[in-house]
Amino acid sequence: MARKCSICTHKQRIAIEADILDNVPYRDIATRYNVGRMPVQRHKQNGHIEDSLIKAHGIRKIVNADDLLVKILYLQEETLMVLSEAKDDKNQNTVLSAIGKAGQLIELQARLAGQLQEKQVINIYMQPAFIKMQNIILSELDQFPEAKYRIAERLTKEAENVR
Repeated sequence: MARKCSICTHKQRIAIEADILDNVPYRDIATRYNVGRMPVQRHKQNGHIEDSLIKAHGIRKIVNADDLLVKILYLQEETLMVLSEAKDDKNQNTVLSAIGKAGQLIELQARLAGQLQEKQVINIYMQPAFIKMQNIILSELDQFPEAKYRIAERLTKEAENVR
């Protein structure tokens, strides 16, 4: 006869399951509720968490995300109001500041919606190794001043295009 799941019969089952759904580490759950780590892991793996709790947890995540969006939209509305008032008062510094904040809020909304891809850009022209190589090449070209000038000019243009 199979043993009963100790989590299913635990008096704090719902709290344990909520922690599991929140991705709290099993070891932390085990310590918090004085249960073994393996029973917590098996409870999840064997599908013992009730569907209704899983759905409720999903709804809570959506509501929290919606709350964040509501806060962003509120800040955006306030920013646009400040922008409008600053325009009426012809306060150029406040206008520029409000435009900057509005832009940041739009960027944040786009990130949350997954419309912006985060990319890391590395400017090799500013890397010490590149600068050292550039200096070596240019010093070796001292005996060819015309070529040295053209290469230096070209490297400078390329570096400016990247910035």
